[in-house]
Amino acid sequence: MIKIETGLSLRDFSTFRIGGEVAGLVRIKNEEDLQAFFQLINKEKRDFFILGGGSNVLFRDDYWHRLVAKIENDQKLVFKNEKIICGAGVTLAKLVNYAYEEGLTGLEWAVGIPGTVGGAIRGNAGAFGGQMADSVEQVVAWEWKEGVVKKRTFLYQDCRFGYRESLFKEEKNFLIWEVKLSLNFGKKEAIRKRMAELLMQRKKTQPKLNQFPSLGSIFKNPMAPKEIIALFEKEKQTKVKNHKVPAGWLIEKCKLKGQRIGDAQVSQLQANFIVNLGQAKANEVQQLITLIKEKVWQEFRIQLEEEIEIC
Repeated sequence: MIKIETGLSLRDFSTFRIGGEVAGLVRIKNEEDLQAFFQLINKEKRDFFILGGGSNVLFRDDYWHRLVAKIENDQKLVFKNEKIICGAGVTLAKLVNYAYEEGLTGLEWAVGIPGTVGGAIRGNAGAFGGQMADSVEQVVAWEWKEGVVKKRTFLYQDCRFGYRESLFKEEKNFLIWEVKLSLNFGKKEAIRKRMAELLMQRKKTQPKLNQFPSLGSIFKNPMAPKEIIALFEKEKQTKVKNHKVPAGWLIEKCKLKGQRIGDAQVSQLQANFIVNLGQAKANEVQQLITLIKEKVWQEFRIQLEEEIEIC
C-alpha cells in the first residue's frame, strides 16, 4: 500500500532549494510500489512527475497539482559477471564509490556530481570527457501509454544517447528502473588518484553545493562558428571537441559573472552555474536565463539551449 505524502515543498527535494508546495508525493521503493502508483494514476486520472535526485530540474514557485513519484529503489547495487547492476534510485556518489571499491574504472568523471543513476541515464550526464552512455550496456524501464504499463529492456543501441540526451528524455513516457553497466578493471590507486584530481578541480572551478545551491550546468555547450572556436582556442590554449565551446566561457565573455536578479546569481566561479543566494525564486532564475541567452546571442549570434528541465 503506497502512501501519499502531502504538505510538502518541492524545494526540499531540489539541490537548488527552489519550488512550491506539491499536491502529493509518493516514494517508490520497489516494483509493488510502482504498480500501485500506476493503478492510482489510472484510477484517479491524475497528472504526475517522475523525480530522481532533483539536481537537474527547476521547479516553479506555484502550487503543484501534479503527483510526484520519487524514485527510491536504491537497494540494488551488485557486481556480477563483470557488470554492475543497480537501481535507478542509487545515487551517483554511491555508484562511483562502489565501482572504485571493486577496482573498476570508467566512472571517475562522475565524482562529485549529485543526483541519481536514473536521472544521469535520462540526461546522459557527463563531465571531464566522460558520459553515462560510455558505460551503459542495458537499461530496464517502465513504459506507460494510454493507461497501459509494461516493463521493457533496452540495449545500448536502443537508448538513442546523444549530448545530454536519450530516448528516455525525448519520449517522456518512460521511467528508468534499472541499469547494467560495463566497466573495465583498473588499478585502484590510479582510480583513486584520478577521482581526487577531478574532485579538486570541481572544488576550484565550481561553487560548493552546500553553500550555494544550484542545478549544476544550466546550458549545454553549443556548436560554434570557426572564428569563435579560434578565439577560444587561442585564449585557453586548448582544442575544442565536436566544434563545441563551453557555455560558461561565452557567458563570462559577456561579462555576466556575478549578474544577479533577486537571490538568483550567475556564479562568480563558474558562469554556467546559477546559484541560490538564499531565497531565490524560480521566476528570478528564469529571468536570468533569458538575460543570458539574449546577451550571448547579441554578442556571438549563438543560441544557448538549456540543459536543465523547467517544470
